[in-house]
Amino acid sequence: MVSMSLLTEFAPVATAVSSLVAVITLVVGFKRYNRELAEKKAKMLREDLGSFLSEWLELHEAIKSGYPLIVGATTTVRELQKRYPATTTLDSILTELSNESSNALSIAITAWAETPATAFVSSQMAAVSLRSQRLQGGLALFNPLTRLLDWLVKDGYSPLIFRKVLSLGDGLKQGLSADVGKPLGEAANALVCRLQSEVSVYFVARYGKAIEELRRFAEIGVQAFTALSDKELTSIAVQSEKVHEAAATLPGDIRRRMRDIAPLLPEGYANRLETVLENIETYISKDFALEQWSTRFDKKKKGE
Repeated sequence: MVSMSLLTEFAPVATAVSSLVAVITLVVGFKRYNRELAEKKAKMLREDLGSFLSEWLELHEAIKSGYPLIVGATTTVRELQKRYPATTTLDSILTELSNESSNALSIAITAWAETPATAFVSSQMAAVSLRSQRLQGGLALFNPLTRLLDWLVKDGYSPLIFRKVLSLGDGLKQGLSADVGKPLGEAANALVCRLQSEVSVYFVARYGKAIEELRRFAEIGVQAFTALSDKELTSIAVQSEKVHEAAATLPGDIRRRMRDIAPLLPEGYANRLETVLENIETYISKDFALEQWSTRFDKKKKGE
């Protein structure tokens, strides 16, 4: 039989061992909890990134197809026919619209909302913007990128482009010389074709290459973030934004954010993103747009 004195002697040791086991169990459990929490958070972040890119690509495909602009031209002329008597000459209508741009805008907005194809572009752009707002910390790199896409879409793929074309006056009439003196009822088809040509050429020349580079940046950026470990991804998502002077341009804002997160990205991704960003800056510049217009005009004169 073990004496009471011996039990008393070993009691503190047993208590210490029990306490140590309890602490170890607690630490292990806490680490497991943190790991599972990080895995869950990382999974949600990857889903958010995937949804963001999916929404972006869906919009990109709609824009690239050109179909919304084709439909938009048809519905714009249809709206003109609702507002003007069929006997009104095309010349007088275009003159009025060039002098009253608010009328042109009203017609363009109403026509744009009439069909699913055109309305989809606007609603999908809103969906992409909403997705980008969910991305915080270092992932907010996509916020100025999305604002840049929104600016591009509003200028070249929205009712505004039809308002611009309808307000051209003599510039639009020149391409309708054989039909400009005819009543709207007879010249409607010619006007549809002319509108389709004008808005398509404007978008392709002004933003065709830029839209592709924006897509590439989004794809490479999402690849870079999803290639991170769970711990790295969750860490970059809660990274506090450094204080900087406001960038003068959206590409400048993107570059500033890239510098902050570049050391955290997998090897090679920062350089790839910088290359694409340089392309974006080139393709949205006015000098590049003028060069594209000049090239197309020269080809047109040569009959190419």
